[in-house]
Amino acid sequence: MLLEQSISVSAGIWILLLFSLLIIVSGIALFSWAWLSGQFDDINKGAQLPFTEEEPAGEPTDQLFKPEEETHSDK
Repeated sequence: MLLEQSISVSAGIWILLLFSLLIIVSGIALFSWAWLSGQFDDINKGAQLPFTEEEPAGEPTDQLFKPEEETHSDK
């Protein structure tokens, strides 16, 4: 009975070890693919993508965030 339990535990440890190794190798492979395909070349480019000439960075364009004097003069 004790031998059967130790075999069961040993098999579980091997399954967890192989699964962990699979996750680690997959992570390294995905990181390598991202590095080689240029995903990290310009990190700041993604931060500027939402901004256009109609909505430039740093200028509030929504009615909710306009300063007080601009919202009162529009009425």
